[in-house]
Amino acid sequence: MPELAARLAPALVHELAQPLASLSGLAASCRDLLAGGSDPDLSRSLVEEIGRQSERAGRILGALRRLVAEELRPRPEPLAALIEEARLLALAGPAARRVALRLEIPGGLTVRADRLLLELALANLLRNALEAIGPETPGEIRVSAAACLGGGAEVRVADSGPGVPPGLGDRIFEPNVTTKAGGLGHGLPLCRDIARAHGGSLRLLRGPAPGATFALTLPGFSEEDHHA
Repeated sequence: MPELAARLAPALVHELAQPLASLSGLAASCRDLLAGGSDPDLSRSLVEEIGRQSERAGRILGALRRLVAEELRPRPEPLAALIEEARLLALAGPAARRVALRLEIPGGLTVRADRLLLELALANLLRNALEAIGPETPGEIRVSAAACLGGGAEVRVADSGPGVPPGLGDRIFEPNVTTKAGGLGHGLPLCRDIARAHGGSLRLLRGPAPGATFALTLPGFSEEDHHA
């Protein structure tokens, strides 16, 4: 667990920078509103967004504390809600508008997860898919899920990009290995670490279709978990 904390902590610190930057911008907007006259509807929406970003920052700090204390405590989480939150984090902004997103997520799937860490892994997989397609090329990202035998679920994230070169194979999960210009090669190792910390796995699937498909498998909650 100490090694996991050392690997995840920098990623969580990076994630923390996003809500903090948003809070700074929202505060500046509030100051402009106060200086230029009140707009009740806009003021209300800004305050609500400040609340949402503050809550997210608090959740990230909570995840950091759990890592430092070696207290990863997964709970039953609805998979569809986790994927939706990851979508909002990863596929916002102009870059995502050129990409079609197909979601095939059955209702009722529940996994054993530390919510914020799993959202981080899913968001990283979605960002990787978006970046693999390229900055100007239209494409498609397909996210599907299915129940596993014995409980839990498998999530597949597929993109229409050029795919992973055959020579890389499982090396794509090693730190500092990347297929992207300017990439650091930290995203997929981080996602695999999070999957393994949950008792699951992350693997690259090979197939005849173009693009890359990553399969994230997560356990379900057992009776022992409910009585622990």
